[in-house]
Amino acid sequence: MAQVDTLDIVVLVVLLIGSIAYFTKGTYWGVPKDPYALSAANGSAAKKGSRNIVEKLEETGKNCVIFYGSQTGTARIMPLVWLKRVMHVSVSVP
Repeated sequence: MAQVDTLDIVVLVVLLIGSIAYFTKGTYWGVPKDPYALSAANGSAAKKGSRNIVEKLEETGKNCVIFYGSQTGTARIMPLVWLKRVMHVSVSVP
């Protein structure tokens, strides 16, 4: 019968611990936490005000909002161009 070296035991223990860690992730550790749980529990979400765009426009006295989105960042210049054009007709933009 082959002899078992201490290095063999160390490698087997490390593999066992790694396997246990891999298969228990998400159930015992590494569980994603709800980022909104604390804000709703302590009432700070109600203190911030409304997220309604129309209400925000009325509160700030603005009448135009420019939204843009880009995954690569190449669309950053387009809202600036629109902003300059809108400001020429004296529309208040937040």
